Amino acid sequence: MMTPSLIQYLMRKKNYVITIASNILEDAKAIADEYPGRAHSCYLDVSNEEATKELIEQNDIVISFIPPFLHPKIFKACADAKRNLVTASYISEEMMTYDEQAKKDGLIFLNECGLDPGIDIMSTMKIKDEVEAKGGKITKYESWCGGLPCAEDSDNPLGYKFSWDPKAVFKTSRNQATFLKDGEVINIQPDDLLSEGTRVKDYVKALNLEGYPNRDSLAFKEAFGFKDAKTFVRGTIRYGGFRIIMRALHQIGITEAVQEIDQSKIKTLRALTESFAEGIDAKVEDYTEQLNSASITDEEDQKLISKLLQKIDNKDNIVDIINSWKFFELLNPDRNIEESWKTPLDALSAISLEKMSYGEGERDFVVMKHIFEIETAEGEKKTLHSTMLATGDKVGSGGLTVMAKTVGFAAGAAVNLILEGKIKAKGVLSPKTPEFYNQILPILEEDNITLVEEE
Repeated sequence: MMTPSLIQYLMRKKNYVITIASNILEDAKAIADEYPGRAHSCYLDVSNEEATKELIEQNDIVISFIPPFLHPKIFKACADAKRNLVTASYISEEMMTYDEQAKKDGLIFLNECGLDPGIDIMSTMKIKDEVEAKGGKITKYESWCGGLPCAEDSDNPLGYKFSWDPKAVFKTSRNQATFLKDGEVINIQPDDLLSEGTRVKDYVKALNLEGYPNRDSLAFKEAFGFKDAKTFVRGTIRYGGFRIIMRALHQIGITEAVQEIDQSKIKTLRALTESFAEGIDAKVEDYTEQLNSASITDEEDQKLISKLLQKIDNKDNIVDIINSWKFFELLNPDRNIEESWKTPLDALSAISLEKMSYGEGERDFVVMKHIFEIETAEGEKKTLHSTMLATGDKVGSGGLTVMAKTVGFAAGAAVNLILEGKIKAKGVLSPKTPEFYNQILPILEEDNITLVEEE
């Protein structure tokens, strides 16, 4: 998804010759064929160390858009081949082990250079450094980001759409989270991540948005140097209602990713859903009004739903929750379990990709919001908002999604600067210093990728 935008960006900047390597050769070839003579495709399995190093040695720089857990293989190959590297992924502990070697060999291993992480880090550090250069300090910091469908295309219970495997979205909405609020460290357990207590709204007043905190905000507080902040939180933005529906899906068990489906006994989605209700007595009379409002008239459906609802702690949005189960076909006795659906999450992800993918003419939307509470050198207190609202091209128009554009162009800008010799820092890096943000952010503004700052 991100590779076409990266290639497009680089091709229009310089007369580069680019090799696109993938373990799915036809995907790489489809992109390369758009640039005859300038782009080439090849098959690569990154677990083959010799082949990976050999390919890297034939090029001047590497951009890795592979799954993050595979990045260390590319780090090793780049270190061995002495080639610079750019990724859009967070720096892991294993990736960081290459820092000293990269510095010793004069290599740039730049990471976190996409949208989130990437543009969020650069725009944050730009403001922080400007405030502190004037003798001020930041006492509160919130950063929220979300990639969503445009409001008119958010036509499903989650208000969300997928361009690739949905599993990551379901899994990350059940992470543990740690952040700082009014000087107190807050730890949120996975089952409570989407609870009412973590809901934050009013990022953009014209839109019905809500959010939940990301995993470990405190690690970024230290990395960013926000020593004066008494509140520090980074989070994910979704449309209103996402939290309620997603939490209910978690609570009934359909997002289970470990326990496998016994396909010798469970043949349909309905049977899978019934397995979540085993041992629970039906209490149809407790939900008569809501069942009627959701047009549930079948007696067996009423019994099953009344059992499942006893696993749900939200009693105010039951009709919406029931309708979401209907949308995901959890009550459908005619929808067979496919052999590839090993876990309940596999089943939910397959249905979600089928029913919630971007359609022809639909557009995606990115919202990023930083909130700074600042105390100036003179003791004045003020609040600064830094906001990005950006919309992608229509699917099928030949254009780019805004998610692909922001990630691909940010990484592409960094690659171009490195090849031009304009980045002097060495090692395993994040774009949090002036050398990066003072160059990359103005470049992105040329493509209308920018945050608006308002007090």
